[in-house]
Amino acid sequence: MTDEQFTQAFIKSIEQVTNTTYYSNETAFYAWQKLLEKQKNGLWVEVGNKCGISGKQAHDRFHNKWSKQFYDDIAPFKTEIKNIIYQGQKDNSNISITQIVQRVQESFPGQNFHYQTLYQFINYQIKREKATVTSHEMNQIEKLIAPPSFIEETSHSDFVPQLFSIQKMNCTTLDGSDAVNKRREYSLEEKDIQQLEKLLSRWDAIQQ
Repeated sequence: MTDEQFTQAFIKSIEQVTNTTYYSNETAFYAWQKLLEKQKNGLWVEVGNKCGISGKQAHDRFHNKWSKQFYDDIAPFKTEIKNIIYQGQKDNSNISITQIVQRVQESFPGQNFHYQTLYQFINYQIKREKATVTSHEMNQIEKLIAPPSFIEETSHSDFVPQLFSIQKMNCTTLDGSDAVNKRREYSLEEKDIQQLEKLLSRWDAIQQ
């Protein structure tokens, strides 16, 4: 099925619902936006029947691809959106993606962003940040937990997985709590133990 086939199926289906003729994609789209929910019932099944796909496929194609042509591209605003994500998480560590989407929309009242595209971008950025352990943090963990001989015998890329009791080459090493207790035996200062526990908590959160 081509984009043109889907477009024609959509326009014809909207015309049937509204008893109006539409001569462009844009006018048909705006007519769809004005439909009542009860008028939308069965619309996607009708569109699907016209172009040989299921109603769900027609619905998903419309929302995830076809309708994007009528929205503003988020690409020029990605830096600002990232800043809004950062500020939102700083203000509230439990802020939801939906709440961040709302902040973005309020910050750009003159822009009409595609909701799914914006939601997916924010979700990706949050997951990416959550999965990032900086080299600085890894170095901190190494210095606080591992004895010098262990660091020398273990490559940087293998260190963290082995250290946190993750299976690697059928070998398991210390988990976080044991590592903290071990460093207490080494008379590590309390402030360093607190720092270590914070880093371990961050790692545990990343693994969830």
